[in-house]
Amino acid sequence: MGEISATKGSTSVFSFEASLSRQLFGEVANLRKIVEACLANADPASVHALRVTSRHIRSLFFSYRPILKKDPRQSGEHQLRMLSERFADLNNIDAFTNQINAHLPDIHLEEISIAQSLLDTLSRDRKTLADEVTCANSKNEIDLILEELEKFALNPLIKKPVARLSNKDKRKLLNRCIRETWSTLATEITEISRKSTVEDLHQIRISAKYCRYVHALAFKYELVETRNRGVEHYAKGIQQVLGAYLDAIHLNDWINTQTYLPPEERGMARAWIAADLEFNFRELKKSK
Repeated sequence: MGEISATKGSTSVFSFEASLSRQLFGEVANLRKIVEACLANADPASVHALRVTSRHIRSLFFSYRPILKKDPRQSGEHQLRMLSERFADLNNIDAFTNQINAHLPDIHLEEISIAQSLLDTLSRDRKTLADEVTCANSKNEIDLILEELEKFALNPLIKKPVARLSNKDKRKLLNRCIRETWSTLATEITEISRKSTVEDLHQIRISAKYCRYVHALAFKYELVETRNRGVEHYAKGIQQVLGAYLDAIHLNDWINTQTYLPPEERGMARAWIAADLEFNFRELKKSK
């Protein structure tokens, strides 16, 4: 991986703090644009983009823990969680809808009406949730969350011991934080088995996301000179396979709470889920 290079003519303190702020604020500014699109119509593409960009920022908070002061960083993480939770149910419904639609070409003719009933239920629930999240009170609260995130990104406070380091050592520390995301993922992947719990797999998926995003963002904001696409590609593959696996588990849990659905609808959904789980587990094992 390429080393971080200081901007020509910059002072050591400015180049380091400015590089962090540029990266964090760039992603927060992008997040605000996406949130505004979500609040305009809450379309699935915008909701998904919000989730991804929130992960970008969360990955930076997590990976730069050795650099950023604890209390301001944790406050920023809290703001991100509050924002993500506003749109979480909408994103879940979109994921469930996509999964059902993916199965439609393969189901028997007599099961189409059952699948359509599920889709109709999801559509009604989504409209209700979209109306709630885009109401005036919700918009005001979301704007306050974004303002707090922007304040943090404009002035990311770093730990005193880090501030006393030379610019060269600061850059080494930042590079080490970026590389550590790969070391963590590589270690966790070797420990996957059929005994792995949902919590274990969820944590590995988080590690894959952080690894992928931190490496990509480091290059995007010129914190590293060369892009490690091999690491990004591998982490993305792990993230996608685990995502499909965990989405199937999540959908199964959701189906179990929908007791008003006819037994045949729940039974069909569970059959799809079982097939998805087995397929994605085999794909995951191939990645080791």
